[in-house]
Amino acid sequence: MKIALHARTFSEGSVADIERLIQALLKEKVSLAVSSVFASSCPAEWIADYELGVFSSEGPKDAQAIFSLGGDGTFLDTLTYVYKLGVPILGINMGRLGFLTHVLPKEISTSLKLFFEKKYSIENRTLVQLETVPEVSWDIPIGLNEFTLLRRGDPSLIRITCHLDNLLLNTYWADGIIISTPTGSTAYSMSCGGPLIMPDSKSLVITPINTHNFNIRPFVVSDRSTIELRVGTSDSRIVASLDSRNKYIHASTLFRIRKSPYTAQLITLKDHHFIRALKSRLNWGTDLRNGSS
Repeated sequence: MKIALHARTFSEGSVADIERLIQALLKEKVSLAVSSVFASSCPAEWIADYELGVFSSEGPKDAQAIFSLGGDGTFLDTLTYVYKLGVPILGINMGRLGFLTHVLPKEISTSLKLFFEKKYSIENRTLVQLETVPEVSWDIPIGLNEFTLLRRGDPSLIRITCHLDNLLLNTYWADGIIISTPTGSTAYSMSCGGPLIMPDSKSLVITPINTHNFNIRPFVVSDRSTIELRVGTSDSRIVASLDSRNKYIHASTLFRIRKSPYTAQLITLKDHHFIRALKSRLNWGTDLRNGSS
């Protein structure tokens, strides 16, 4: 078996945990490959001492799984290597909050046992893809969390006209707009008042950012829908973002967002569940009236 590893940074507190993980994997007689970013950031002796292969931005084509070592931002970065390859991802939380990275450092030994005993499931998570008219080059035109449009520097609100399957849905006066997947419903969309959605819901969420229309609310639509956005602003450029990968784009561009034919494959170990993640990450059930729930 070949397992790939990706991490963006190595904090002082995470180095020992990551090295312990590498040693545990090698005891299972697996071969290991790490991303070029991992290789450039880890202690220099690791590559030779542990005989680590290194893969480029094209991804670990022959790996059976890739482990993401960090927070949710690192997980989103890991996805860019493997979404076309269909390699499943296990998130190990070396960061802070973590809806995508379920495994804590103290759980590494137990989690590896479950992984090698195949006591896990693979969740296929929806990705959104972006098309633009005129065409704008995007190295990675997909997002697991969301697509976002934001005003650049002008303090004035921007006007965003939104069509849903060729029908005019609304014209928003706002700082921007988010098109979120179910996975992204716990991310930027939630902070802007969007609803939380179960990961297997076949839906997308349209969430305006700081809208000036008080009767406007986030709107849940089918993930079979095509969403088109046009922007009116006195600024010549706006910020477009896919999972925090940003570009400045001319404001006259047409943005077309729909469900991608690719999916993100997430390894979910036994006893991990989205509801439990909500309770632990968002402190649901901590009301004293609820007792120990």
